[in-house]
Amino acid sequence: MPMLVSPQEMELDVLIATHAHYNHFDVDSVPALLDSQCKFIGAKDCRHECERLGIDPAQTQFLSPGESLCVKDVLISAVKCDHGSDTPDAVGLLLEISGKRTYITGDTSYRLIFSMKK
Repeated sequence: MPMLVSPQEMELDVLIATHAHYNHFDVDSVPALLDSQCKFIGAKDCRHECERLGIDPAQTQFLSPGESLCVKDVLISAVKCDHGSDTPDAVGLLLEISGKRTYITGDTSYRLIFSMKK
């Protein structure tokens, strides 16, 4: 597939991955997109890939379900994700920006039920 936008054309504050499968954590793009201003946030299973790629640990943070962090007024919360027994560290992500919430499912199965009540 042709590259539609080069990493050099992107200016990011945060790069997020719900798990380390290469369709969610692109080993070619992730290192190229991280610069001194951009931080990587991912599920715990992304740690091994970041280490393997030589990504500076100071630029990374890894979340498990129930953990949250705030980046530039965006609350990022990791929630349980059922992506099967082979991917126990995968997470869904709930982003809260100016009182609005967006849920990133990652590869969550439809059979997973949880409450998003505030």
